[in-house]
Amino acid sequence: MTGQVALDPAPAGGEGRAEIDTSAPFESVREAVDHFGGSAVWSSCLIKRMLAPPKVTSPFHLFFPTDQLDETAECVRSDGRTVQLEKELSIKERKTLDMLEELEFTKKIISDLKLKMQRESADASTVVGQPGQTEAPSAETEESHSENVETYGDMGGLDIQLQQPPSSVLMELEQAKANLTRTTADLAEIRACVESLRNEIAKEKILVERSREKTNASISTAEVRCLAAKKIEEAARAAEAFALAEIKALLSSEASAGDLQGTDGVILSMEEYFELASKAQESDVSSRKKIEAAMVQVEEANQSKFNSLNKLEEAKLEVEKCKKALQDALKRAHAANRGKITVEQSVRRWLSENGYKNIEHEANGT
Repeated sequence: MTGQVALDPAPAGGEGRAEIDTSAPFESVREAVDHFGGSAVWSSCLIKRMLAPPKVTSPFHLFFPTDQLDETAECVRSDGRTVQLEKELSIKERKTLDMLEELEFTKKIISDLKLKMQRESADASTVVGQPGQTEAPSAETEESHSENVETYGDMGGLDIQLQQPPSSVLMELEQAKANLTRTTADLAEIRACVESLRNEIAKEKILVERSREKTNASISTAEVRCLAAKKIEEAARAAEAFALAEIKALLSSEASAGDLQGTDGVILSMEEYFELASKAQESDVSSRKKIEAAMVQVEEANQSKFNSLNKLEEAKLEVEKCKKALQDALKRAHAANRGKITVEQSVRRWLSENGYKNIEHEANGT
């Protein structure tokens, strides 16, 4: 309720008169607040900003913005990732070399077993073809065994393996084939991992080079801007010094004229006035010319930067084309290696089947 009783001073000679406020009452606190001046939103962040100390800007950020500093930090992190990927690549290459050595050793064992099986099958065929001459082939077999032992003496234990039954030899051959297949699969996986790591390293190097180029370009632009600002400042200082010299000369002339004439006024001839005005205009024109020359140099620097960036993009495109061609060549090489492996496996399978048939024929003949 806003009804109030107000006492107004009565006119001269009269008594006080009572007045009653009959305006509409306030229906809410919000209406009363709006009636007496309104409200404002209270914010703790605003109070913190008002009480916070002034922010000090480092002079280093004047020529190197925060984006450039972030790019430099990203460049350093990319260098660290590149070093880590190179370490992983060296570890994978070492494992690959170990697997290759194991593969060569397994191939050597398989070739020795193939030679033994071929010689045994040849000896068995000679024994079956000449049943009447049993003692002579046995002597020849012993001589061939001795020659095999002398030829492959470094392998150690091949003479014992020659005396083993054909089934054990076949089992050893199958085991060697399985080991060879497993080793080949592991080798292919390792090569794929190495290739992926190399691709990642190449990508990281490209990113690092791009960030470095951006940083260098920004640094060169900042240097050009600094030089232009220095030249403008020097021109302004020269103009200021010239103006001060003119003022001092004018004051000295005024002082000398005051001493001679003994008056407070300054009297200049038209020639002196035009001479001073022409000198001031010349200083202004020279300072403007210097500023324009500095701006022209800045434009030339920006144009050279643009040209260098275009050349860099062209070089990057050429590098990408070379990399694509190299990847295509590597893919073709991998396909050729896979074809070679399949052919070798088929040849081994054929040799194993033929060797097994020869052994069965020898067993039936005996």
